[in-house]
Amino acid sequence: MDNEKLYYNPKPTKQRSKFESVFIKYTQEQILLFGFVILIIIGAIILSLPISSATGTNQPFIDALFTSASAVSTTGLSVVDIGTFYNLFGQIIILLLIQVGGLGYMVFVVLLIYIIRRNISLQGSFFMKEILSGDSGITAENVLKVVKIVIVTTLIIELFGAVLYTVFFYQDFSISKAIYYGIFHSISAFCTAGFSLFSDSMSQYQFNYGINITTYLITMAGGLGFVVLYDVFSKLKNKNLKFCRLMPYSKLVLVTSAIIIGISSIIIFYSETLLTHYSDSNRFLTTLFQSISASSTTGFNSFDITSYSITSLFVIIVLMFIGTGSASTGGGVKCSTFSIAVLSIIAILKGNKDTNAFGHKVPQHTVKIAFVIIFLGISLILVDLIILANTETHSLFDLIFEITSAFGTVGLSTGITSTLSYAGKAIIIFTMLIGRLGPLTIGMSIAGKQPKSTFSYGVEQFHVG
Repeated sequence: MDNEKLYYNPKPTKQRSKFESVFIKYTQEQILLFGFVILIIIGAIILSLPISSATGTNQPFIDALFTSASAVSTTGLSVVDIGTFYNLFGQIIILLLIQVGGLGYMVFVVLLIYIIRRNISLQGSFFMKEILSGDSGITAENVLKVVKIVIVTTLIIELFGAVLYTVFFYQDFSISKAIYYGIFHSISAFCTAGFSLFSDSMSQYQFNYGINITTYLITMAGGLGFVVLYDVFSKLKNKNLKFCRLMPYSKLVLVTSAIIIGISSIIIFYSETLLTHYSDSNRFLTTLFQSISASSTTGFNSFDITSYSITSLFVIIVLMFIGTGSASTGGGVKCSTFSIAVLSIIAILKGNKDTNAFGHKVPQHTVKIAFVIIFLGISLILVDLIILANTETHSLFDLIFEITSAFGTVGLSTGITSTLSYAGKAIIIFTMLIGRLGPLTIGMSIAGKQPKSTFSYGVEQFHVG
């Protein structure tokens, strides 16, 4: 017995690192929220300094905070013309905020943990699922590989866009300026931020097919989401890129996006009388540009938004609310959320018990979450509208457009952004943050960790409808 004790050498309890302690203490949603808030504040401090402005003067902190929040949330709303108000340093700060906000700062957190710890914890896998969506095949074993794929794919697409933009901008600018403009607008487009160094966004290139098509490709890539891109590229790598081979989720996003963009383009095409003097090709080019910009929540515009009819503006509001694919750089309630809710409604009207998509049953839990997200999104817009109706002097329609643009992280505006009061700017900042992280994430971060219930209530019938 004594000899056995001599050989007994218990392993010391592994002490948790500071990172692991934080992960256990706070929920993933809370860390996600804290990270974005810290980024926004840091960005606001830098942008408010004289070194960031073209005139060498301080910017009011509320305006700097607005720009920083808009950049981190990849929205694009701004109270100043960033192309003239900020100098090169300030513009680069905005570009960095866009890039970090677009990729998701959690990618960098996981990489930081890997560099320090040289491994990826299971909690790190959960973080990546939070960024790249739920059922995407991401595990603790391949999470680092997925991170690398995300970053490499992002850089390749942004480089591709930068080269194309540079070629077209070189027709109007020097090579150095064309390269800078190309890099800036490519990152802004892929991250669906919509920030432009031109005062009129892309209006001066309204009929430039090269600029338009480049913008289509880059913004759609950012709007589809990393999961869809990962799925498409993996099938392409295996030379098996057929629609039937894609994941049901990828099919849902691709089909829904195509239908939404197609229908909205047709409505805007036939409802805009101001575009009737254009040729049909240029008219279609303009309407398609605006539909893709709003649907991908990018926020570029090639035609004066204030000149659009009420019908077109309402269509744009719907597009901004629906938004992009999940795990994308865009915002909104997400087109997959919207399509699942629509499919569920159709199933109920048909008397079907299950909600199906592309031959697969959608889990009831997913259906419930879809309706919760839509409900929270509408509720937020209504609450914002009630507040802004009492603090601002603009029409209700303009306020609804501005709020929805902030929630969808789009950046389109009817021109009221710079005239908002301090209270109005604060509300829009808050809405942009919620729109970027999602209303469900914000709600769960506020709720915090909840103890598991040890009991369940009895079933009772409740009448609805």
